[in-house]
Amino acid sequence: MRDARLKNKGVKKRKDKEGNGPRGEWLALLTVFLIIVLGVKFFEFAGRAYPLKSMEVKCRSEIDFSQFQALKKLSIGMNMLRIDPKDIAEELLRHPKIKDVRIQRHFSEGKLVITAGERVPFLRVMQEGSDIYSDVDEGGSVIGQSRNFSLDIPFVTTARLSDNEQKALLPKAAGFVKAAGAEGISVKEISELDMRDPQNLILVTGDGIEFHLGTGDFPGKLRKVKKLMGQIKTWGMSIEYVDLRFGGEAVLKPKASS
Repeated sequence: MRDARLKNKGVKKRKDKEGNGPRGEWLALLTVFLIIVLGVKFFEFAGRAYPLKSMEVKCRSEIDFSQFQALKKLSIGMNMLRIDPKDIAEELLRHPKIKDVRIQRHFSEGKLVITAGERVPFLRVMQEGSDIYSDVDEGGSVIGQSRNFSLDIPFVTTARLSDNEQKALLPKAAGFVKAAGAEGISVKEISELDMRDPQNLILVTGDGIEFHLGTGDFPGKLRKVKKLMGQIKTWGMSIEYVDLRFGGEAVLKPKASS
């Protein structure tokens, strides 16, 4: 009898499981259906919830922003959720004059604000044998062909360079000018950096004095340049060049009397 009762219980459990089968399937189908309906409703809501009403571009540089494809795709009334700030920023940053980009979506106002930081000319570079000058920022990146020659920035003269050689040299030139500033030599006191000879960097001051620095130990040599610039003014001497390539000794050559 006990065995019979156990068998009967087993049969009852199997019947219960079989009875729950169709019910479970219906619940699963109903859940999927509700998810689909809610998803459709959400996208319908999102599609018209945040329309673009206005757009503002902030940049001090005179850049034609209408040329960018990412901005051409934007239109008043479009869903702001579909605007990809990363896509816009990546294209803008490919422009040589743009240094950084910040994009803000103000959903409550329906406004898109794009703030672009510009690269500021720090050096003006000319390769030997060329009459084209290029503006370079403080990081050594080429901005473009020089147009505003009223800017009081140092000139850098280099030998004929390949693109890769130029990319390697210009950051060093910018770094040198910043190192000079750290030693008290202002940008206005530097007229030119002559980097045509890799074994002899020449700094030309605003007074036309050439300081031959050779290679290496530039911080120490720049301290000497700053000191000598003051001494030469005090002496009232007319100097053609100062050679600092001989250790601690400075060799001065006076200008020839006219």
